[in-house]
This record gives sequence, structure tokens and C-alpha cells, in this order.
Amino acid sequence: MTHDEIREYYDSHLNMTLRELSQMTGLSIPVLKAIILEGAVI
Repeated sequence: MTHDEIREYYDSHLNMTLRELSQMTGLSIPVLKAIILEGAVI
């Protein structure tokens, strides 16, 4: 999955945890957090 696909999937599955996404993608939770927050306006 590309970073964009990961963000879109996470955004469209509101009940999904980062742990579940990590198991699905094989990426660590810290890496997923960086991908999901990439470009986010805080």
C-alpha cells in the first residue's frame, strides 16, 4: 500500500486501531503514525 492508500483506508475505517492497521500492513505503529499525520495541519 502507498502512504496515500494507508491514509485513505484508515480514514474510511473509523473503528480500526493502529494495531490492526499495523498487522494488516506489516508496518510498525510509529511508522503508521508518521504516515497518517504526514501533511496534517495541527
